[in-house]
Amino acid sequence: MSACKPADQTKIDQSISGTEWVRPPSLENATWNGNSIRLDGEAEPNGRVVLADPSGRVYAVNAKPSGSFEIELNVPDQGLYLKPRSQVGQEFIDGQGLVFLRPGEHPVAVTLTDGEASYRLAHNNALEAVDSDGAMLIVSGHASTTAIPKLLVNGQPMPVELDGLGHWAVVLPAGTGAALIQLDDKAYHYPGLGAVESGVEFVSDGWRITRKIGDKAVQSTWLPVDR
Repeated sequence: MSACKPADQTKIDQSISGTEWVRPPSLENATWNGNSIRLDGEAEPNGRVVLADPSGRVYAVNAKPSGSFEIELNVPDQGLYLKPRSQVGQEFIDGQGLVFLRPGEHPVAVTLTDGEASYRLAHNNALEAVDSDGAMLIVSGHASTTAIPKLLVNGQPMPVELDGLGHWAVVLPAGTGAALIQLDDKAYHYPGLGAVESGVEFVSDGWRITRKIGDKAVQSTWLPVDR
């Protein structure tokens, strides 16, 4: 593993570049140890994986012949945004989403994806995330058994379908306000859409990350903490 400044981060679009397709990296799991974190994922077998922060600093590792990889790094107390990429020569291919890491009493590791459900990298929360752009609400979680969880939003029952790994997501129309989310026997108080200037804040027993997507749109991601 290395942390260095890349010489030239030329990004390519695989759909139009004519280059051989390379599997972009995807992060699957995270394990915290204080401010240190180990990130595990999958990428192109033997490929070069980099995680780049907004300043251009990168953390890099080579994937194994199986395609699996792991990266260990220290995260500052204020948190860190990282963009996963595959490196082919001097060219970079973007992976999906933006990773946010923050250590502390309630550590969080999550992949944020524009317009989609966020993906917690440490699957220890039944309700993993609530994403909203003010028009739609995406409630997502992870079931540890094959039993279908009972979900109510503001008292209204919502159908839940599990994928093969126990993940689920429900999309519903919503405004910018707060909502009461009940999952089985536990209640969560979603605080509503945040303001861009608020950035990252701990509110209503969860982390809320608010960011701009595109020129005008805003997306808030609320990550509840199970106590």
